[in-house]
Amino acid sequence: MRFTILAFLLCTTFIAPASANNHSPLLKIIKTDYQRWHFSRLQFEENKSDAIVSGRMTASSRYGLPKGHIDIAVWSDEGDLMYETTTNYFPPSPSKRAFRKGGVRFSASVPKAIPTNAVIKIAFHQNQLEAASPPKHESNIAR
Repeated sequence: MRFTILAFLLCTTFIAPASANNHSPLLKIIKTDYQRWHFSRLQFEENKSDAIVSGRMTASSRYGLPKGHIDIAVWSDEGDLMYETTTNYFPPSPSKRAFRKGGVRFSASVPKAIPTNAVIKIAFHQNQLEAASPPKHESNIAR
């Protein structure tokens, strides 16, 4: 009985205050058709001047990741688009060692003034086959 009470007191003393200060928005992965990769270790960290969304991406097949980039969109809880950006993953041509270490890494800066009830959507945007004229990037698929 004493052990149960002591464990409860320790949990309420140390764990509850740490989780009470967790004001990070929800990170949501947007999956596409025939997706052969997955995201892991997604994080949202605030710095003095901005905030950073980072994570890793690993291919599910032995052929590796296709060429492309990562779309990031920040949505308010009302469904309004607040901010969007794109970022590249690195290393650009991952080796077997990179996949053993958890895949390729990516990170992007977003504004610090993101409300805690916002949703950050993350998606991999695969490059299309080369065309005669370079296509314009008009749509962010993380929308």
